[in-house]
Amino acid sequence: MAFSAPADGSTVPVLTAQQNEFLLQPREERVRRFVDADERLALSKIGGTPEPVVLKWNPMDNTPPENMEVIIEELDEHNQPHPAPYLDITMFPVNFGCEIRNLKVDTTYRWGIGPATAMHSPPFYTFRAADTPPRLMKVGDIPNFRDAGGWKTIDGKCVRQGIVYRSAAYVPNGENCDWLVKRLGIQMELDLRLPEDAIPDPPTGYLNVSGADYEHIDEEWGRQQCTSALRIFFDRANYPILIHCSAGQDRTGTIVFIINALLGVSEEDLCRDWEATAFTFHHPQYTHETHLDKLIKVFDQYPGETLRERVEQYVFSLGFTPEDLATLRNILLEK
Repeated sequence: MAFSAPADGSTVPVLTAQQNEFLLQPREERVRRFVDADERLALSKIGGTPEPVVLKWNPMDNTPPENMEVIIEELDEHNQPHPAPYLDITMFPVNFGCEIRNLKVDTTYRWGIGPATAMHSPPFYTFRAADTPPRLMKVGDIPNFRDAGGWKTIDGKCVRQGIVYRSAAYVPNGENCDWLVKRLGIQMELDLRLPEDAIPDPPTGYLNVSGADYEHIDEEWGRQQCTSALRIFFDRANYPILIHCSAGQDRTGTIVFIINALLGVSEEDLCRDWEATAFTFHHPQYTHETHLDKLIKVFDQYPGETLRERVEQYVFSLGFTPEDLATLRNILLEK
């Protein structure tokens, strides 16, 4: 079996060219496009799923494509292979190839192809996923699904992938539940919608908290709700965690902003993560000025020279401790 794409050892994109072009623009230009109704509609048409990586191979015998099997594994820092059940793989029905989505950013994979009856040790090629978060994902039909990790911090560390996911609300059908439980291993679902919207028979551990967002997190009721929502992140037994509200932008975006700010993700990347929802939903009334800027102003009321320090002081005011933050960073930051 001869491999034809991607080239061995190459780097492949994880975002589409349009997604990448928008997110890598200067903030001023991103804000302009985000608040312009026509631009926002165009952004929503880009879609929130990742760029598929196309694997191609040339047959060396008479084995039909439907009898071929592809193996793709994640390689760790020691080049040891590990299963990757989180990948979405679509085999081409008549051609020798497949599409793969949900790659972790800045991660190396190896892949091989051969007859399904003789896949013990096929020849393997490798490629590396580009270092361009956010890690957008295709998970069943759940909208706005992505990994909260993959971001670099101001300390040069990286937020771990595969343990905190965010999304919009979803229908708990068989395919979605199979993804969440069996393929992603979700242990705790944090649903920030109102009680009447709660899932009656959730497939995982489940906490429904009517989440606060933006400037409301510093009001008395919002502080209580934010405390309840954040508490699950300080217990290792709850991971992997899925957090969602209705659209996965405002209440979800607020909690993820706080978590990643505590980890040291830059303000620029925190904004990019919030803006990525534009690929899924067209809500031009949601702007930086009317929403996200108000969240940042909350933290500006607290002492600290950096955004991370100000968010820390807000979280301390909720009753959490430096020991709690040390636990959070130990769980969520790569060693």
